[in-house]
Amino acid sequence: MKKLLLMAVAALISVSAMAIDKVQKKTTTKEITSVEELAAATFKLTNTDGQVMYTPTNWDIKVIASADFTGNGQGGFYKLEPYNGHWLIPVYENADGTTRRKFWAGDQYVNSQPAGGNVIFGLAGTNSQHGQDGKDLAVWDITYSEGNGFAFHCVGRDIYLGYDAEAARPSNSIVYWTATGKVAQYDAAEVANAYNEVKGLNMQASVKTALEAAKSAYDAAPSFGKLTTYGDAVNAAIVSSEKYGVSVGGDLTSILVNPHFNTNDLSAWNMNGKANPGVDTNNHDCEFYQADFNMSMTINGMKKGTYEIGMQAFQRPGWPGTDMYYAYKAGTCESIAQLYTTAMETDVPNIMSEASTTLLWGEDNGNHPNDSKFNVDGTTYYIPNSMQGASKWFDADHYKTTAKAVVTENGGDLTFGFKGRNIGGGWILFDNFTLKYISEEVMVDASESKKLIANIPTAKMNKDVKAAMDAAVTALEADKTNGSLYNALKDAISKANVSIEEYVVAKTALDAQKALMDATNVYDAAGFAAYKAAWDANSTKYENCTLTNEDGVVNPTAATGWHASTAYNFLLTPWTIGGQAANNFDKSLYMNTWSTEGNGDGTKFTTPFFEYWTGDDNSLADNTISTTVTGLENGIYNVSVWVRARAKNKVDADDATGITLSANGVSIDVTEGTKVGQFNIKEYTVEGIVTDGTLTISLDVKDANISWLSFKNVKYTKVAELTIEAELTNIQMQETENPLTGDMTTYVVGSDAEGNEFTFIFTNGTYVGASLYTVNDEDCEASDGTATLTLTEDGKALEATVTFTDYADFEKKFHVTGLIPYTTANMAVNADAKWGTFVAPFNVAIPAGVTAYVVEDVEGASLAMTDITEMGVDYIPAYTPVLLNAEEGLAKTDVKGFAVPRENDNPIEFGPLTGTLKPIAKVEAGKYLLQNQGGKVGFYKVPEEGTLKLGANRCYLTKPANGGDVKAFFFDEATAIKALDALTSGKAEIFDMNGRKLSKMQKGVNIVNGVKVLVK
Repeated sequence: MKKLLLMAVAALISVSAMAIDKVQKKTTTKEITSVEELAAATFKLTNTDGQVMYTPTNWDIKVIASADFTGNGQGGFYKLEPYNGHWLIPVYENADGTTRRKFWAGDQYVNSQPAGGNVIFGLAGTNSQHGQDGKDLAVWDITYSEGNGFAFHCVGRDIYLGYDAEAARPSNSIVYWTATGKVAQYDAAEVANAYNEVKGLNMQASVKTALEAAKSAYDAAPSFGKLTTYGDAVNAAIVSSEKYGVSVGGDLTSILVNPHFNTNDLSAWNMNGKANPGVDTNNHDCEFYQADFNMSMTINGMKKGTYEIGMQAFQRPGWPGTDMYYAYKAGTCESIAQLYTTAMETDVPNIMSEASTTLLWGEDNGNHPNDSKFNVDGTTYYIPNSMQGASKWFDADHYKTTAKAVVTENGGDLTFGFKGRNIGGGWILFDNFTLKYISEEVMVDASESKKLIANIPTAKMNKDVKAAMDAAVTALEADKTNGSLYNALKDAISKANVSIEEYVVAKTALDAQKALMDATNVYDAAGFAAYKAAWDANSTKYENCTLTNEDGVVNPTAATGWHASTAYNFLLTPWTIGGQAANNFDKSLYMNTWSTEGNGDGTKFTTPFFEYWTGDDNSLADNTISTTVTGLENGIYNVSVWVRARAKNKVDADDATGITLSANGVSIDVTEGTKVGQFNIKEYTVEGIVTDGTLTISLDVKDANISWLSFKNVKYTKVAELTIEAELTNIQMQETENPLTGDMTTYVVGSDAEGNEFTFIFTNGTYVGASLYTVNDEDCEASDGTATLTLTEDGKALEATVTFTDYADFEKKFHVTGLIPYTTANMAVNADAKWGTFVAPFNVAIPAGVTAYVVEDVEGASLAMTDITEMGVDYIPAYTPVLLNAEEGLAKTDVKGFAVPRENDNPIEFGPLTGTLKPIAKVEAGKYLLQNQGGKVGFYKVPEEGTLKLGANRCYLTKPANGGDVKAFFFDEATAIKALDALTSGKAEIFDMNGRKLSKMQKGVNIVNGVKVLVK
């Protein structure tokens, strides 16, 4: 169905101008002798020693003997790109200049180091400052000296491209290079002949003026560049003469680019962000299958009038067969493809519209691979079923369609296109575009004008764009058949739609900028004020509909160029790393604006974010990333940070360790977030206390196995006052000597204003680090008291109620501040092994089904074990290494508490069992680790240092004091630990699995004194 009817045109007479062949450039390989010639070439550079400049590794540019230069993939070819009156020099892999050399920073450019450096790099040069490590370091001035060659001067550094025996290096004086390469250029005689043929023909006035100017310039002083301009002008004149020389009825198909798809050349088509069609260059047709597409072509400099675009095409809106045939005949078959111009839109024919009772191609062998067949009321019908088959139908003159196009003034543009949408089984095939000139009048149908006016967009847009569209609507309503007014409104609507999209993008960017500002309050105040002022101004313009692209609204979450974070330096400025100010271009702490993994992994951990990075096979060096906020009210503050960490070598993210977040000295681990791919990601919150108006926030890296630390959205929030009724100060804590005696833990907390000392006895069985301060109140005269704690759900103490025994009716509540750090420990028992080890810095309740033992001493070849409950406690005391036994096993469990203060960091020993709170990467030789070897659980001796590691909250066994070469300790049925000793002294009886006695242990399973022992 055609959506626009044009006025009838009188009988037309077709007379076309004789076609003139355009002049073609010829490619030659030669020595290049001018900058103009160099700009048109793909070239290599050779120094006066006969060495070629190339890029043998990832980025360093060096020189190599010409005989050793192969060119293939060596990055030794170059082109020029103009830039602000200077040149950029991109690096290519091949002499044809079709394959760019790349590295992690992007396309490579010849790029100097900053002042003081001595190497020319092949790194990216099109970032925000056009220089990898400094402004304009990839920007060059190029001159040619007759008999010497080319000199390359770095604009950003005031040095020349030089060389020595090995590498291309900067030089303070001019160094000359010879350039050779492939140059495409016109033949002067062919250009002159074509000029003589075209000069007298009708053409667009501006094209005629440019032609004569180019010829005069070349005749006056012939040069490479002027010949290029002259040849281009002649070709433009040939095309324009063909367009302007056409008479009514003339065929202009020849000016279309590849109208019959004889080649895979789609360069003239704008695909409007959609997929390219499948092109069959053997059968010269194209197809889209189950795809959305919109392809258009624009031809410039056309003669005023009305044109006809023709094509052969069909649409199959779904799966072929009888049902589609009936739907088509009933007029209910939807349309999924249209040929369109700026003046009209036409549905292309349905595949059923020309279904034939004749098989056009191939044999009807039942499978009909070429023409598809179906039966209607006893009649067999055929339709195309392949690209090759479709070409046969087109050859038989099937499936033609046309649309009218108008050009409202001489020299105007003619745009036409073909579009379709995705549907299950949808197939659209097309070929053979044509173009005819059918009238010198511009004709539009009034009904189409009404539809255009009725469907103008109404969304938010720039007010000037809307005013122009409203004026165009008014003008067309007054004269609905005026083609110029019709096209003016279409153009205004197009601009309105562009503005609408721009306003959608701007709103997204403004919202992202607001979210960036709201996500943090740690920033440089002046930089933040400037950023917010720009946001305020642009937000006002958005609301008032005066915002334009020139206002530069940038979405901070959109990945941009390398280190292109100047707009967000208000985030970076307050931070230091290792005590030094952060610098966005150093290799320490900087803002990442280019990474995109957060856009696709569901985390929305997008740019910009802080980054501390090293190579994948390295760990970050110990460092402190820190910032200090001053002028705060005293109180308790929550500090939140969104952290992403990746273990080195991209190993399992569960193995990440070594990063802590601190707020005024209170620290938490930030490497245990949700695993997303290679990363651990989580928003962490730590509680810090401000007593002097100052809050120091830091991310501390120590003994980490992290290669990539990223963080963002650093924010502090006051959550409570320091005191409720009175403030506590100057705690002094003392622990009882033996945590296994059954006595409750007692602490002396200082004295009141009169010097009276107060002792708090914590009666909840587990020390939770209550107050860090002393009661300081004139009315307190008692010498003893009992403290009970009110806890939150996560175990943090909020207030302490203190009752003094000398004054039973005196009760005072104190806000508890400065809590001892809240920590986590992990305990587990393997279900097969039934045994495990554990130690924690706080008291821990014994889980159901688990028995905890302390190893007290060595008795002969055994270790003496005691159930901890037999020692008068029903929990595992802080800093007490224990053995755990669970017949059903114990799943990996995190237990939480507040660490009991400890005077030193010495190993945590209790008897021969030693515990560790941090992982041990290399356990010393001679220690014993709990292992399950060949189904036998016991403590096995570590053979040599570095072969085994031990996790946090786990224990190892030291060598018994009674000596002997003890290889392992095993559990007997009575749960005592028996030693397998004296294996090298000949006291043990050793047998293999077949009962044969052995003189010494061998690889595999050995039976030693009746015990199975596995030797690896």
